[in-house]
Amino acid sequence: RPTVFHWHGDTFDLPPGATLLASSDLYPHQAFRAGPRAWGVQFHIEVSAGMIDRWVKMFSPAENEAAGGAAAVARLQAEAPGHAAALTPYIDRMVAALVASLR
Repeated sequence: RPTVFHWHGDTFDLPPGATLLASSDLYPHQAFRAGPRAWGVQFHIEVSAGMIDRWVKMFSPAENEAAGGAAAVARLQAEAPGHAAALTPYIDRMVAALVASLR
């Protein structure tokens, strides 16, 4: 159960027949597969700590507040390196499964 980055207030319903692949406490539908070749993903498994730092600098004051304020943003930056490093095996599995589905 990796921790992945998401920055959105959007959600969606699963398409008919879709298989739920990922969820979170705030958004129960984060990723799904519909048939053998269609995937929907609403989070960023590809992020690095450097990307998080760059994105945080681009946040507006309203976005910072929505994220929990300066303390929450600072915690996000502090925790990002560990979470990003832990995602590598999941990224590898996700890409391998996607490539296999295209054959």
